[in-house]
Amino acid sequence: MRTHVDLFSGVSGFGMAAEWAGIETIAFAEIDTYASKVLEQCWPLVRNYGDVRNIPELSAWLLTGGPPCQPASLAGKREGATDDRWLWPEALAVVERGDYEWVMLEQPGGILTLDNGVAFEQICLGLESLGYAVQPFDIPACAVGADHRRQRLWILAHANRDGVERRSYGETPAEDGSGRSGRPQNLFAQREFAAGYESGRESELLRADARLSDWAHRVRCVGNSICPQVAFQIIKRMIEVEQ
Repeated sequence: MRTHVDLFSGVSGFGMAAEWAGIETIAFAEIDTYASKVLEQCWPLVRNYGDVRNIPELSAWLLTGGPPCQPASLAGKREGATDDRWLWPEALAVVERGDYEWVMLEQPGGILTLDNGVAFEQICLGLESLGYAVQPFDIPACAVGADHRRQRLWILAHANRDGVERRSYGETPAEDGSGRSGRPQNLFAQREFAAGYESGRESELLRADARLSDWAHRVRCVGNSICPQVAFQIIKRMIEVEQ
């Protein structure tokens, strides 16, 4: 059974994509109160470790995440590593202390020009130093039929077990007394959650808790989320490569 760990999860578009591909999500890392409530509703048996620094040594087929984009986004001050929200070192630390076959990280395209490209090069070199072959892809949401562009950079890394040259350009967490085994349940609620945004209909999930009816929170979560359809297509290619 292929498994998945998601960092900086938000409402976990990566979790949706993994579900569509038949992959079991076993851990989240999300500190936002509202987003964490959504994760608990959709994956009640999957542990949310909160701060990404709390992720222990885990083993999974896929590690995903979208570190906070504000330090790199063209819409922000682009302060990079001097911004408190620059959490790339923490993301790489999770990769280093874990065991993951694939790593998929998402960012706005502005990261390519941050510090004249040095910041992005350091991220790729960091993954390569941990034994991964790295390849970035620039894929917009409209490439999978969405009605908006949402251009994003997808950084893919594969465990370099065969000595692949550098780029050219699972196990469930142990029980901790929480009663959660790590196996997701009620994942259909996550699809309903996403559908509620696109159609304007209140989903069963949103009706379940009055706090989840706050439109500002919902809009913010969508704005911070990935396009799961893109992630799904990438995951499908990962599986095809292995087969």
